[in-house]
Amino acid sequence: MTATIRILSAKSDITAFRALREEAIIDSPESFGETKDQVITKTNEDYESILSCHGNGDFVMGAFINESLVGCLGFFHKQLGNLSHKGMMWGMYVQPGYRRSGIACALIEKTLDQVRLINRALYVQLSVVTSNTAAVSLYKRMGFTVFGTEPCALRIDGRCYDEYHMQLEIGL
Repeated sequence: MTATIRILSAKSDITAFRALREEAIIDSPESFGETKDQVITKTNEDYESILSCHGNGDFVMGAFINESLVGCLGFFHKQLGNLSHKGMMWGMYVQPGYRRSGIACALIEKTLDQVRLINRALYVQLSVVTSNTAAVSLYKRMGFTVFGTEPCALRIDGRCYDEYHMQLEIGL
């Protein structure tokens, strides 16, 4: 199965992105900083802002199968002076029926290609819950290395989840 991978548009992809983001939070709450209540109360304007071109290299990549959005991955380029050499991947999600199909890998590759094209970022960072061994393995296969562990990075229903902070050097 081949997915079409492209940057999501604020004009045409809000509804699909909103639905996928809500699904992601419900399906895997331990993988996201936002709660279900925070996500479902966002307005279309909030989602439009996330998907809009801010002129600084921020974007959300989407994976489509037969015109349906089945996966996404965001990138945020840090703008603050001495941090501008770094960017963050965020919000990785692939619907359960499409996991282990290469879609997550394709999203990461396309995101990194886009970062190299339009950004000044030298390092791409991400955070991942340590118990998500499939995601940790994927990121390591893609060249990311762990540079730290944050204890109790997320707290959901009284349970703590540790996160690895990972980084990939993409150029100098």
